[in-house]
Amino acid sequence: MFSCMKKMIAYILAVVMIIGSMPVIGVYASDGDYTADEIMEALKDNMANIRSFNKYHKAWFDVNIMSVDDDNNLTIQDSALELLEEAEVKYDKPGYKDKIESLVGDINNLADESEKSQIIAYMNKYRILDKEMASEESEEQNSTPAPTPTEAPLVSQPPTPSPPTPTQPPVAQELDFNKLLSDILGLAGAVSGSPAVSKEQSSKKVIETMEKVSALPGSSLVVMEKEGALSVSVDEGAFNNKVNEIMSTADKLAKELLDMNQPELIAAIDKEVEIRIPQEERHRDKEFILNMTPASVKKAVEEKISLNILSYNIDLQMPITNVQSDLAKGISFRSKPLESTMAQELVSRNTSGMKLVGNVYDLTLTTTSDSKESSSQIGQFKEKVRLSFAFDSKKVNKNALGVYYYDEKVKAWKYVGGKVDKASDKITVETSHFSKYAVFEYNRTFTDINSTWAKDTIEHMASRHVFTVQDGQTFRPSEKITRQDFAVWLVRAMNISELAAESSFKDVSKASPYYKEISIASKEGLILGSEGNFSPERLITRQEMAVMMARALKYMKLDQKEFEGTEITAGQNDFSDAKSIAQWAKDSAELTYRYGIITGREKKSFAPLENAQRAEAITMLKRLIDLQ
Repeated sequence: MFSCMKKMIAYILAVVMIIGSMPVIGVYASDGDYTADEIMEALKDNMANIRSFNKYHKAWFDVNIMSVDDDNNLTIQDSALELLEEAEVKYDKPGYKDKIESLVGDINNLADESEKSQIIAYMNKYRILDKEMASEESEEQNSTPAPTPTEAPLVSQPPTPSPPTPTQPPVAQELDFNKLLSDILGLAGAVSGSPAVSKEQSSKKVIETMEKVSALPGSSLVVMEKEGALSVSVDEGAFNNKVNEIMSTADKLAKELLDMNQPELIAAIDKEVEIRIPQEERHRDKEFILNMTPASVKKAVEEKISLNILSYNIDLQMPITNVQSDLAKGISFRSKPLESTMAQELVSRNTSGMKLVGNVYDLTLTTTSDSKESSSQIGQFKEKVRLSFAFDSKKVNKNALGVYYYDEKVKAWKYVGGKVDKASDKITVETSHFSKYAVFEYNRTFTDINSTWAKDTIEHMASRHVFTVQDGQTFRPSEKITRQDFAVWLVRAMNISELAAESSFKDVSKASPYYKEISIASKEGLILGSEGNFSPERLITRQEMAVMMARALKYMKLDQKEFEGTEITAGQNDFSDAKSIAQWAKDSAELTYRYGIITGREKKSFAPLENAQRAEAITMLKRLIDLQ
């Protein structure tokens, strides 16, 4: 049903877009006659956005939508009308066929035949240009020239002079793009009674919209090379203009989402300025310093704009609220690769079994005054910043990479975390402070996992410091896991171990080596216990694991994701023993199943009361953190 609905919506959107009806008969349209100028303006508005939404109306080529009779009257083909009628019946939302026919009637009723011919000719050009664009995009994607499609004209008519084809605007048509996005989402909702695309898909489109306006032009950067460093200053006028553009786009998009009763998507509107540092090979190992004036910082703070700084080896995403207490100050961000001698000295400390990948970077964020006579370094951030480090995929094991910082107090490297994007060859981590950072490869294996189905997962999770083993050599994959061990692994896998907390469990001693992790799990709501006890040494059941991981999904704000066709409720389930799942665990079992975290055992059983093996537990946790 869902695929049928999507196809139907695609056809409806196709018909609507081809006759330029988004501004005229879409969800914002009202009934009535339209002049030639209004119709032409609607068509031109949509022409400017063809490339951005080409994929939404490719389906219309499957139907001969329009035709014209001997008297030059425009009609809709029966096949197109059948599609609209079927959709109106299916979704109980009548009126779109009438609106399209009304627009066709408006065109046919124009007193000036030359104007009518001009509009029909323009619609022909609309189709031809659209087809050409589709062909160009196909050629770009396949790198081999695709044959030009040979389609009959949209309508047949005597030759008439056509208005000049409008010049194709740059792809970044920000405000028009937003409007068209909102129209499409709104139309889909109006026809089907609910959005034709999931919240996840809609959110992705909102993000893409904001990305189109985020980049600060390279001409806005003043770049100087001095004493081996790359100094980059941001022009405050250009920066402030970019912030205004971003805010205008965000406001319009938010209003459209509210009008469509989609307020939950407003959270996906990411307001950030992208600053791309010159990325030439000669800049690979150079120190770079980015400077912003007090006026630019103040503007960003007032509008709560984030910065996305892209350099050759490190990317930084930073909420500007980290410098909110320094409104009268500018900022200076510095990334300095350490000299090889100093780097090797640091790398030699507590890095047994680890291999340095790339450079060791000394990162600092400093506030500066206009006179530059005084400056102060920001130690702890109010909101976490995101760091991405590039690496050479040909020289490393991607599954064994992690980001570490050097703790000056204890003179040792500490694991921070890291999510590897294998497509871009970057590893990303969030941190609340700057220091000396580096990427290490940590390959770890055990003597008893070579024949285990979970071997790769065990090694990967070991590289993330999720667990330790008593003898340093064996993992014991088939042994059962305790509640204590699973809670500790869960906290470490989610990388929330730096938070301070105290346990209130009567049976968890402060002398326990796992006291910190269990306290964090309790504070963050991952574990609750019973009657003031946690029962740390008791073996954990599979339904208890499901509950803990469902709470982790809520902590990660993933518990509201939309799903299709995967239910394990009584009478409609993929598990043979669904009825034996405790009532308090049913929702958690369903959620973890939908995410593919718990997939079941032999004979399609969930086995809710059985104890989990260590190999099963570490595999489920790997699936969980892969969702982050």
